Parts: sequence; structure tokens; C-alpha cells
Amino acid sequence: MNTEIENRLIDCVRQFYTENKEAIENENVIITRPYIPYIPDEWSNILLLAEAQNLSTKYQSYVDKLNNQTEEQLFKRLDDPRNLGILPWDDNSLKIAVEAGMHTDYRKVGVSNACFWSIRDDGGANANPTANMQTLSTNLWNRIFKIISPRVVITVGDVAHNIINASTYKGKHGNLCHPSSSYLSKFSNLVDESLILEKFPEIKTLDEMHPKWMVRGHYRQNKLFYAMHTISRLRNLEIEQ
Repeated sequence: MNTEIENRLIDCVRQFYTENKEAIENENVIITRPYIPYIPDEWSNILLLAEAQNLSTKYQSYVDKLNNQTEEQLFKRLDDPRNLGILPWDDNSLKIAVEAGMHTDYRKVGVSNACFWSIRDDGGANANPTANMQTLSTNLWNRIFKIISPRVVITVGDVAHNIINASTYKGKHGNLCHPSSSYLSKFSNLVDESLILEKFPEIKTLDEMHPKWMVRGHYRQNKLFYAMHTISRLRNLEIEQ
């Protein structure tokens, strides 16, 4: 990311946190500091947004790592595209969406979560962001969009869609279903793998290029089905290269 842009983004989230610290803490979020989006050096001006980081007790080691970071490090926590800390990106689902649905090099896409904070339910599991958390996120994105101006925003899941839909962003906006295994497994076996690869040659090509993305084994059908879903949802968005 351009150093000047990065510094402006850090100043932006720092100021927002300072001004809204009490409101954020009142939501009992796991980590109070928000963070800047990951923007690659060669950015296509496409921004891909998942919902919120999963900071449940299952990922306590990651939470412990964040708790030991400086404020600056927390603001820049999305700094390694090989392991962003955004599960549907790290498990390659959203890379599949970028390549199959958008015909775009995944290395040129900006990535973040639409909601900058996470909470847990009483059992320690990841919980959906509250209405206040979503409103705070919308307000922060309004400030961020004054610094970066993506020509396309792709949201993943209803929470991400609602946050950006309520913002000042007026560019092209596509929305995908969330690629959670619990959701996809209900439908993915409705279509045979052979038919998907026959009818969608771009998925077959992608599978050959990145064989680890379309995992072999139990979850392979989910990945193939999600690739088909992204093509269906994004084909009319007319994303210019």
C-alpha cells in the first residue's frame, strides 16, 4: 500500500476510535481497536468485504496475539495476504470468488471485514454484530471511502451488505452468500462435480491452476459450488479490467 495512503487510513481509524471509544466499549467487543483494510501495492480498486473476524474462544490464541500487539499493530493487523485473519479469505473461498466470479487476479484485490469489531455469545461462540456495531462500522467506512475510492465493492453475507448499503458508497456493489461450510453443505451436493466442471470451464481451469483451493476430500464440493455461485451472482456486474 502507498505509504501516504496507509498513514491517512491509520490516522482515520485512530481518530474514529478516540471519538467513539465509549460507544465501542459499551458493545463488549473482544478487541476495541478497528483496523485498516488490506490494500495491495498493485490495487485493482476492487474491495472485497467479509462480515467480521471470528474471535470466538476457538480462536483464543489469535485473540491473545492481538492483545499483545501495540495500537499501531492492531490498526495494521491485516498486513499479510497469506494469512490475513479473515477466515473465508485464508481458506481460499474468497480467492475463488475473485478469480472465478470476477476474472480478476486475487493478488490485486483489497480485503477487509465490513464490521470492524467482534463479539461472543454466552457460550464463547462467535455472535453476529449488533445493530450499533454495524452503524459504527458504516460511519467508519464513510470516512475510509473519503481516502480510498474503490470502483467495485463486493460484500459477503447479509451483515456486510447492510453495512455498505447504508454507507455513502455509490459505486458498483455486488453481494455474495457467506461461504460457511455449515451453510454450503446443505446445497453443494445438489449438483454433481462433473457437471460443474463441464458447464463452467473457468472453474475447471481455476482448479487446475490452484488445486489446493478446490480442496480434495469432504469440502471440495462446497468450494466448487461456491465458485458456481460467485459466477452466477457477479456475471452482470460488468467489472472492467
